[in-house]
Amino acid sequence: MCADGAMSCAWCCPWRAGEPPPSPSHRPLLRVRYFRSSSGASDVGTPDVAANGASKGGVFAGTPLQQGAQFKLGRCPYKLNGLIGRGAHSEVWRCRRSGGSLSNHGRPAEVALKVASAAAESASAERQLRREADALRRLGRGAGSLFPALLGDVQCHGRRCLALPILGPDLYSVQKSRGHSPFPLPFVWACARQLLRALEHLSDVELVHADIKPQNIVLRHALPSGTPSTRRLDQMAALDGSTALTLIDLGSCLNPEQLEASATRDMYVQSRWYRAPEVLLGAPLGPALDVWSVGCVVAELALGTPLLPGESEFNQLARVVRLFGVPPPRMLSRSRNAHAYFVEVGGGLVSDGGASSNGGGEWALRTDRARLEPPLVRYLPADVPLDALVGSAQATRKPHERAALLALIHGTLDVEPEGRWPAARAARHSELHGAEVRNGGRASPAQRRRASEAAIAV
Repeated sequence: MCADGAMSCAWCCPWRAGEPPPSPSHRPLLRVRYFRSSSGASDVGTPDVAANGASKGGVFAGTPLQQGAQFKLGRCPYKLNGLIGRGAHSEVWRCRRSGGSLSNHGRPAEVALKVASAAAESASAERQLRREADALRRLGRGAGSLFPALLGDVQCHGRRCLALPILGPDLYSVQKSRGHSPFPLPFVWACARQLLRALEHLSDVELVHADIKPQNIVLRHALPSGTPSTRRLDQMAALDGSTALTLIDLGSCLNPEQLEASATRDMYVQSRWYRAPEVLLGAPLGPALDVWSVGCVVAELALGTPLLPGESEFNQLARVVRLFGVPPPRMLSRSRNAHAYFVEVGGGLVSDGGASSNGGGEWALRTDRARLEPPLVRYLPADVPLDALVGSAQATRKPHERAALLALIHGTLDVEPEGRWPAARAARHSELHGAEVRNGGRASPAQRRRASEAAIAV
């Protein structure tokens, strides 16, 4: 669990978790100065699971699985072959089909086995696994490969596990292997298009993902087994307009009842860097919170570095205000936590964080809170508009291509949920302009017609 209370944030600040910060970009506007607080302390980014599987309190929620353990998927036996990864709530094992002389019953040679981490709180971890299994069943085959297929809900050494396909590396790992340089624009559009389509499928089954971030977006096709860790991942997988992605980790999904409950109580969802303003402020929640996360991811891919790497919830909102302005009074007036971050001001006074005055009284960030904040870690230069940052990172692209990308980012990152583009509109925009980039500036009439129909529909 993230130190600021997020329900499912295993690595919300990966560069503060014992590894050096990303290399500054060679482009002038993206040169970055890094510094830490004198104590070096951080409230983000460390998993709750130690390397040996023990929890911070030293109490296991179950017997840890070990290499060589066996289970059956249907009638087909499998053996745990090695640990793929471990987070705060779960761990994933690579498993190979055993008993070569037996019929494989149509099962794949390898599967990924997801199990609640032995160090995680038992009830919460089991609840997340159950929620993920239910979500994948509801999505079914209609969502294609945008989500992992649920191959089975199995038992291994008395513990509930989910059998899933073996997939490729996550976008954070790919980003890290590239030295955190901006991704090619065709790849950025491909990611945007597929993530927004995934949101449409979630909407069809009345679910909100609530934890979209680069670590939960993976390349659909697995890398060859035994890939050396020194190889750059982007050199082993095509990163262009044809790249296929899968959105994983649906254990934090919210259903309509939970969204309705957000009108009266706080719900700590989403990793902080990708957390929507309405979540931070305690306003009613809806599908637009996923659109915000997608906008953050798209901007990060285009820039090569996180757009809003907040050090605390207040700092997260301060970064949002700096780039996108103060939320309007009509939003702040219905937010339970507004007065924890903002103050109503009169006489046209404007604090350091700017002010909002449309539709009611003026509001501004609380300067007393700002004084209590630790020194910031800056990943992007201060006081540079978003348009200039994207223009610098994507300097080799044509002006109209950069303008289309900025339209998507601004449309998905409106601070007010009601002003944010719906996933359908953003998806058609991404489909149209992604096709233009792939096809040298031309989109087919059918693509333009679908984009126009989607814009009219919303």
